[in-house]
Amino acid sequence: MKVTILALTLVGMLRAGATSAAVYSIETVAGSSQVGDGGPAILAPLSDAEGVAVDSVGNTFIADANDHRIRKVAPDGTISTVAGDGFPGFRGDGGPASAARLNTPYGIAVDSAGNLFIADLGNNRVRKVSPDGNIATVPGTENLLAPRNVAFDAAGRLYISEFGGHRVWRLRPDGVVESVVGNGTPGFAGDGGAASAAKLSYPAGITFDSAGSLYIADSSNHRVRKVANGVITTVLGTGDPGADLPNQLNLPTSVAIDSAGDLYVADSGNQRIQFVSPTGTISTLPGAGRDLALDRAGNLFLASRVHLLEVTTALSLQSIAGDGSYGYRGDGGAATSARLNGPVAVALNAAGTLYFADQKNFRVRAVDHAGVATTILGDGTAGSAPNQLNYPAGVAVAASGAILVSDQNNDRIQEITAAGDIQTLAGTGSPGFIGDGLSAASTQLFSPGAMTIAADGTLYFADAGNGRVREVNSAGIVITAAQVAARGVAVDGAGNVYCSDSAWHRIMRVDRQGHTSILAGTGAPGFAGDGGPASSAQLNSPTGLAFDGQGNLYLSDTGNNRVRVIGSDGTIRTIAGNGSADFAGDAGPAISASLDAPSGLAVDAAGNIWIADTGNNRLRKLTPGPIAVEQIQTPGVVNAASMLPGPVAPGEIVSIFGRGIGPVTAAGGTLDASGVLPTELAATKVLFNGIQAPLFYAQDSQVNAQAPYEIAGAEMADVEVFFNGELRGKARVPVAPSAPGIFTLSAGTGMAVAFNENGALNSPVEPAHKASIVTLYATGVGLTRPAGADGKPATAPFPVPALPVTLMFGDYPAQILFAGEAPGYAGLLQINARVPGGFAPTGSVPVVVSIGNASSQPGVTIAVVE
Repeated sequence: MKVTILALTLVGMLRAGATSAAVYSIETVAGSSQVGDGGPAILAPLSDAEGVAVDSVGNTFIADANDHRIRKVAPDGTISTVAGDGFPGFRGDGGPASAARLNTPYGIAVDSAGNLFIADLGNNRVRKVSPDGNIATVPGTENLLAPRNVAFDAAGRLYISEFGGHRVWRLRPDGVVESVVGNGTPGFAGDGGAASAAKLSYPAGITFDSAGSLYIADSSNHRVRKVANGVITTVLGTGDPGADLPNQLNLPTSVAIDSAGDLYVADSGNQRIQFVSPTGTISTLPGAGRDLALDRAGNLFLASRVHLLEVTTALSLQSIAGDGSYGYRGDGGAATSARLNGPVAVALNAAGTLYFADQKNFRVRAVDHAGVATTILGDGTAGSAPNQLNYPAGVAVAASGAILVSDQNNDRIQEITAAGDIQTLAGTGSPGFIGDGLSAASTQLFSPGAMTIAADGTLYFADAGNGRVREVNSAGIVITAAQVAARGVAVDGAGNVYCSDSAWHRIMRVDRQGHTSILAGTGAPGFAGDGGPASSAQLNSPTGLAFDGQGNLYLSDTGNNRVRVIGSDGTIRTIAGNGSADFAGDAGPAISASLDAPSGLAVDAAGNIWIADTGNNRLRKLTPGPIAVEQIQTPGVVNAASMLPGPVAPGEIVSIFGRGIGPVTAAGGTLDASGVLPTELAATKVLFNGIQAPLFYAQDSQVNAQAPYEIAGAEMADVEVFFNGELRGKARVPVAPSAPGIFTLSAGTGMAVAFNENGALNSPVEPAHKASIVTLYATGVGLTRPAGADGKPATAPFPVPALPVTLMFGDYPAQILFAGEAPGYAGLLQINARVPGGFAPTGSVPVVVSIGNASSQPGVTIAVVE
């Protein structure tokens, strides 16, 4: 019985049989960057209009800061994009502005030659779009701190308000940028003195009057200030924010002056436009906005968030651009043309309909087989009525067809029954924790998030505010499954629960008995570990989790802008995302594409993976395809027991991880007629310094081999993997006299594969007694006496390590009764040892085997009792 258990255990470890090695293509299935270009401006969406300018022929330009674009409204009312592709970043100088990247553009201005200047605030520079449509950075402006607005004086010189630097700068004809107002220290000082020595506090809008005087919206000083002949004064605002007095301002952000000398001020904090006549009379105009511009006829344009407004000379207010629907559009039409706003969770029903939580639109929406988007819950406003949502954060589909929605800020879980009725499944609507054991409808929740439904119908959900994962069982009672502030939740076929602990950058596993272990992540944020054990990998704020039918666990490594997979063998690899927070790559390989903060995941029966690409406001789909190896890769070579990279010892069993390094259908090595393992398996070969290695297992993402004894004495070994006669991977690894690793039940850490004296597999339920005999297994012993033969299972007399062997239980040495090659296995060390007695520890006791000067991996334990 013991031999059978050992064989099954080691076969499960040495054969991956789990990690999907498919290469995926990527496409968008919902969400777009369409903003109405080519159509009427009044029907186009604006996100956050922060800047406006008018040129000499009647075109109106809008800086849509949150959409990272500059839009143009032509005299006929049609709208187009002239700069920016809708994604934040910096690129494109020297090329077409419409394909360039801006980062939160604010103020804009057009010079007499038709050049458009942009305060590219997030890129800390000013950029120019020439009449031919090309974009470039204005030389000398590359090191500004959050430039906010731009303007020209009568001589055509460019002025820049440096919001973060508390200055106004001027670009001289010789290309030098010089400070003309402000000393760089935030505050209020200097009225009546030299403008260059004065203090400003977050200057915003700037403009000039016909006399050449400069006006500044000194926003955090709640004033408009004027510079004439180098002297600065206050012309409006008391310095105290408020609206009690006509001359009070609250965060003014823009100024404009017409040919008659009338001053217009965007009094943003008071949501009004103040008008000051040349005689000093103050009045309030219709409308409100963040930036102002005047055309030649005297009409006033207001950049007003989701609208561009116009105040005519007759003082009538009208909207000329923006329909107020930037974040939400497209229901009833193609999902790929729709607008999403913060999609965070996805789920599929049996018919393939995709449901998603469109969080910032306060809706749950669906994409059907025809690719049409609809809303199934939520009216678009945050509220607690039955058909309202307040930041939906999770969605799941029950076997009955009911749709479950975690209504985060309403602290409840809503259910849309198969009949279409809406009811509260869990939560009282009041945040808090009053304990477990109550009916779901009587239980308090606190910011419920991700959800999943197990095969038995149990609902698991992240009760984030309470720092728990909880379940609603078949009796409708809520209990706590784990005390983890999870961002993602999944359940495997055996009913084990998995939680993404975003704060500690790891994935936790909770078994049916409530025991918690770490599946992936070291606890430190970062990106590392592909091709090796997930327990040694680094993650960065993981969120969404989902299982496929083969037991592979997919995770959104959100902070790394990647999607990764952990096979049932514990190996991790990346399947989508190149690490940059960006949008790119549709219709190409997913591994080269750009994602932005991916979150919720779902997997269908065909192996397609659906991603809530939250930062890109899209849903994207990964479709598995055939393996395509375009270049020689560097595979991961690890000790098959510890699953750690490092030196390789002669005779050691190693695992080699890569892509396309073996057959799609896994093959296991069997002894040939001479009783040894094959050196070629399913068209796969592995060479160490040109010597063919015996193979235990071959599959497209993993090959298990025995390092030939002939590498002894070498400093390095070149490891080459061939498949179908082609070199598919090459790595260079150090060689050591010994490199021991202990086989464990979980990819190199945790409980050792050990058997008690009675033949039972050692576990907390079946611990070993002090002074009893246990048997455990390792590899990486190096040369043996008598000499081991490559790929030949051990027979009597069983070879023993040439180097000395010690075994420690905590700080206590164990008496070794036998340490030699395991009967019937190649490269496998069997150790029979007596558990230390006396004062030696009990419980989960760490074990370390040392062979020569090298020791096995940390974190391996055996259960011991008195």
